[in-house]
Amino acid sequence: MNLNRMLKGALALTIALFSGLTVHAQRTFTIKGQMAKDKQGQIILTYPDGDKRKADTLKVVNGSFLFKGEVSRPCYATLDLNRPEMSSRPAASQFDRQDFYLEATAITVTGDDKIKAALIKGGKSQIEFAELMMQYKPLQEENAGLNEKMAAYRQDMNEAGIKEVQEAARIVTLKRAKIDSTLIKNHPDSFVAFDLWAKKMRSTIDPVIEPAFLHFTPAIRNSREGKIIGEKIAKAKMLDVGRQAPDFTLKDTLGHPVSLSSLRGKNVMLCFWYNGFSSYETFAFNLQRINRRLHDKNLVILGVYYNSVNKGSDKTEYWKELLQRSGMNWLNVEDIGGIDYRTGSVKSATATAYALGPESLPIAYLIGPDGKILARHLALADNNLSKTIGDLLK
Repeated sequence: MNLNRMLKGALALTIALFSGLTVHAQRTFTIKGQMAKDKQGQIILTYPDGDKRKADTLKVVNGSFLFKGEVSRPCYATLDLNRPEMSSRPAASQFDRQDFYLEATAITVTGDDKIKAALIKGGKSQIEFAELMMQYKPLQEENAGLNEKMAAYRQDMNEAGIKEVQEAARIVTLKRAKIDSTLIKNHPDSFVAFDLWAKKMRSTIDPVIEPAFLHFTPAIRNSREGKIIGEKIAKAKMLDVGRQAPDFTLKDTLGHPVSLSSLRGKNVMLCFWYNGFSSYETFAFNLQRINRRLHDKNLVILGVYYNSVNKGSDKTEYWKELLQRSGMNWLNVEDIGGIDYRTGSVKSATATAYALGPESLPIAYLIGPDGKILARHLALADNNLSKTIGDLLK
């Protein structure tokens, strides 16, 4: 269980979701640190700044340091003391690091030799975050023990032991989920709770999450991130079952324009995808099976491929080779530069109309002969997908 990875994942998702927005009012923070008098070196403060991550660096002199800056709302941040050279690929244990919640208030850091053992005091969000860490601690210790057992069982090829550890790990995950859900339920005014909740959301948001979103206070919903989630929910409603699927025109492998509306009169499985996800082979296999089994259901597969913003024949040729290599011999079009996977920004009208983003692909819609959406967010890695679609088309 890696909280650092979890919250950094939330931060990465936040950057991808909320890039390009207007900046909200900034408020001042200070971080006053006092370590042991003989402590020297460099300390780095890392935190989100709009659509980027900002890193402020100071020298630690006689154990003291003082950061000053601005934030628009409480946010997850990290302090690193004498960070090792990244080129050497240091292990996690080599970092002297502590995570905390940065907010517009006077924050104090008090410790001796290690920043990871220092006491960080701040405002309301830091208090909530520290309490959350205390609840996570026994689960982290339990998880560390399970990791050791798993390594031993795998070395001995002990299948029964492996299953036992997997079940224990599942229970640990459920315990953490209960801690998270309790925090979210009991603290609708908490940015810590909101960030945990938002992390569970993909960049393509389903309308069913609206009640959970409305659970948070207006101050949170009207924050920079809250407004974007609200806008995405509104857009998702326009893509709900029974709505008309937005039309678009893109070029196929021969460079000919193909519009979604040109397929009226047919059932269309509309798949937005790229080649960089872990279940790609299952995805390709499932589409091949659907193409074979459901041809008598008046079904056409339309694949929309995304790559980086770099235009050029090399990208298109790679896509064509990928289609041939994967046996994707159905109707395919390419949305060149529609999503920039380096910055997380959405560039094209098609990606915008379908509320796509780097975290949402692959995703699929089933569209009826009248152009209306029959099903959304189909599980493309589900081995029962062909049966699911067949049942929908009965």
